[in-house]
Amino acid sequence: MSMATVFQLVHVVEETEFKTIDQPKVEEEWMIHQIQSTANCATGSKVLIWLLGGLNFQVEHQLFPKISHVHYPALNRIVKQTCR
Repeated sequence: MSMATVFQLVHVVEETEFKTIDQPKVEEEWMIHQIQSTANCATGSKVLIWLLGGLNFQVEHQLFPKISHVHYPALNRIVKQTCR
């Protein structure tokens, strides 16, 4: 139940875009699609980072799946700066 809530918070929120089956293919590059369709939540909470294993940094998790979650806060700053 708790993991389902986390996935709802990072994928089904107002800030994300959801591609429908009406669109036969994703037009954007993979990385752009990941950023558009994913959101982070409660990234300032050390407790949640620990409890969720960094899954509250869902953008970084999607972009860098083989990087340890302990690096997600630093990657988050880099991703934000790059997107700006």
